[in-house]
Amino acid sequence: MTVDLEKFSVRKLFAKPGKLDLPTLTNNLTYGIINSILTIPCMYGYAAIIFSHPDFATFMPALSKLVMFSSVVHQIMFTLLSPLPFAIGQVQDAGLIFLSAMATSICDSLGEKESLDTKVATTVVVLGLANASMGLCFVLMGKLKLAGIMSYLPMPVVGGYLAYIGLFCLYAGLALCTGLVMNDIPSLGHLGDWHYIILCIPGLLGGLAMFFVTKRCENSLILSGCIVAMPVLFYIVLFSAGSDIYGARDYGWISREASPASFIEMWQLFNFSKVKWSVIPQQLPRWVAMVCVVAFSSCLDVAAIEMDMGQRFNLNHELSIIGWSNAVSGLLGGYAGSYVFSQTILTYRSGTNSRVVGVCVILAEALVVLLPVSVMSNVPRFFFAAMLIFVAIDLLLEWLVLVYRKLMFREYIVLWASFIAINLISLEIGMLIGLGVAFLNFLLGYTKSKVVNRLFKRSSAIRKHAERVILNHRREAIVYLELSGYLYFGSSLRILEDVQKLVHVEKPTEKSDNPLHRTIQLEPQPLEGLTRSGKFEATTQSGRYIMPAMGIHYLPFIPFVRQRTQSHTLLNQTILNEPEYNAIVPIQCLDGSPAEEAEGVPTEFVVMDFSRVCGMDATAAHSSFMILQQQCKRQGIIMLFADVLPEIQQLLRQNEIADDEDFFPTADIALEYCENQLLDEDDDDDAAPLVHPNGRMSDRASERLSGMDGAVVDDGIPTLLNRFMGQPETSALFESIDRFFYRYIVPRGHTFYRVGEYPEQFFFLATGRVEVMMNQDCSSSHEKTLHLLCHVIPGALFGEVDFFANQRRLVGAKSITHAVVYEMTRANYNAMEHQAPELWKRLREVVIHSMALSITNNTCISSDHNAIIA
Repeated sequence: MTVDLEKFSVRKLFAKPGKLDLPTLTNNLTYGIINSILTIPCMYGYAAIIFSHPDFATFMPALSKLVMFSSVVHQIMFTLLSPLPFAIGQVQDAGLIFLSAMATSICDSLGEKESLDTKVATTVVVLGLANASMGLCFVLMGKLKLAGIMSYLPMPVVGGYLAYIGLFCLYAGLALCTGLVMNDIPSLGHLGDWHYIILCIPGLLGGLAMFFVTKRCENSLILSGCIVAMPVLFYIVLFSAGSDIYGARDYGWISREASPASFIEMWQLFNFSKVKWSVIPQQLPRWVAMVCVVAFSSCLDVAAIEMDMGQRFNLNHELSIIGWSNAVSGLLGGYAGSYVFSQTILTYRSGTNSRVVGVCVILAEALVVLLPVSVMSNVPRFFFAAMLIFVAIDLLLEWLVLVYRKLMFREYIVLWASFIAINLISLEIGMLIGLGVAFLNFLLGYTKSKVVNRLFKRSSAIRKHAERVILNHRREAIVYLELSGYLYFGSSLRILEDVQKLVHVEKPTEKSDNPLHRTIQLEPQPLEGLTRSGKFEATTQSGRYIMPAMGIHYLPFIPFVRQRTQSHTLLNQTILNEPEYNAIVPIQCLDGSPAEEAEGVPTEFVVMDFSRVCGMDATAAHSSFMILQQQCKRQGIIMLFADVLPEIQQLLRQNEIADDEDFFPTADIALEYCENQLLDEDDDDDAAPLVHPNGRMSDRASERLSGMDGAVVDDGIPTLLNRFMGQPETSALFESIDRFFYRYIVPRGHTFYRVGEYPEQFFFLATGRVEVMMNQDCSSSHEKTLHLLCHVIPGALFGEVDFFANQRRLVGAKSITHAVVYEMTRANYNAMEHQAPELWKRLREVVIHSMALSITNNTCISSDHNAIIA
């Protein structure tokens, strides 16, 4: 919401309306009078708080007018500048205690050697400059859009301060009732005299009455009537009892008669020749605290108005308006002010959408300032005291009792600690203690927060069906951990314990001392693939895996022994689906404690994703990651780091926790590396990555795409189908298979299909790399920005999901390197059904199985990391 200064200029404010709407004008004037009745008594109470030191007693008529004049200035500024035509802006309670502390400190520091005129002149000038400079700070914060930094001030500490304001208002209210100085708990001892107790009773009852009226009655006229009724009832009772105003003064109901202060006398307080500028440095800590607290409180006021109106305001702009109001008010000798959110909301709910309300308040308060009348000498003391006691009850109940439902228990303790410290020590030291307790509470809570989160995540690479089966069986071998927040000394032990519980190692057994032997118990049954030599054999695309047959009940799982052969067939699909073909062994946690499951797959890789980590200190590096690295190294577990900030990388290198090859730019690349290691793809020319992390084609990819004579070569569609389907190359199902596929050599950046197109084909990738993209909202619109979903590696198929679903494509695909692909069109697929039905059935069965496995493994897409979470 922005301010149009021309729209809210003085000329337009007082311009004649085109049509006189008497009911609307009457309503506006009514609520203007109501707001005036609510604000004027409060200003006298606030004056009593700010100038509570005994040295100000003889100057109170003029000082009270000065506070009232400050409210006039605030209301003028808010009426002119605020985008809310019904805004009420006055001297607010948030800065009262700081102003009072400054005034008291100035009087005490000057001591008895200085005259009262000097003390008053120094006080009003210094307080005015403090308020003006605070306002300029608010303007600067608004212009630089720094209002959000106010959220760094803990709410419990501010709540403790606001509760202290309530208590101070109670002291001030009782002091007004009795005419005594009451500003702390020991001073309440004066109430032991029944005379003073009787003087306080009307003020207490009046404050309670106004509090209950505001809580039980929605009609604002009732509260205004209650305020007006108090002095009226007093004089009715006074005269009915046969007494007069002089008798009331003698008893203490009304202040002693004092000569009224004129408007000129108010300005005569600013005697710059008597100002002692040396007191300013002593007030700087209080000024800094006042700036923070008043800014925070003002933001809370704006937020309260936002919530009630259901509209969003520009907080930085509103803070600038508050700043200009305080700057002008301070230069004119005024005090800290802001929106009075309760009265602003009250006026808004009345349907009054006019600046006439603000003008009424301005005129009423200006009249009090200009008239040479001493209000305090003619109105009963308890009237002003009741207003302060009403504010005190509201603040104390809100911030010491009712706020319990809005805070955590530890935060509630912080609030009370701040409140008690401010009362027992001092305002500044008490708030610093509150900030310290809040910081300790933060450390305690942050230490207990979950920093390490285990996710079952796969890389975004689309792989061959058999590779997916292998990875599905061994998914527990890769532990993906997502770390978040700032890793510091307080969270180091929690990180260490969490990771140790999530990483599993093989439990030592008495059967073998060799850590490479992992035994699993099997039921005695014939094993498919058992050779004449008594060895269990299966072949893969890169070699033959041979496992010696050990006894009837135990079959050891040892690292695969690679033997190069001419065959490139996949591990037999039937063997992969056998429940016995896995690496399930007795396991325990890394720290030696029992795992949740007695048997499982031992961890081989730990991928730590630092994308959500904003920083780390040396203690966390030493106490967590160095110990983890040493423990993992002893167990043969590889620990990798992804998306790590440069400064954290340097810290890990300097402490010899990680080397350059242990860092990966993204978690997706790190996960793909781990999967390739599990599949032994580092030595397999057909499956090793064709693209470096920087996106350029590798040397091996260039060799695969071009032969010695420059011709583009690949293994052919029979080999691709053989690897994908788990069938031998000599199978009769592959005879004349080439006639159903089209072979293409495509350049980098070639688009295979777009989002929203009708699927007429799917593809097998022979060489190269392909990216699959989709809209972030998963729609089929082709006009939106695409985001990476996954990438396809050689030997895998893509485009088949939409093809078999017979729906418009939700994804698009393009090559990121030169590539060789085989295309299966819908026409050829239908022809295959009639010309080679066995091949068609097998192809359909395996592709559907592969799609189902892909959906199972990739259940959640992470748009933040452009990866698929399994």
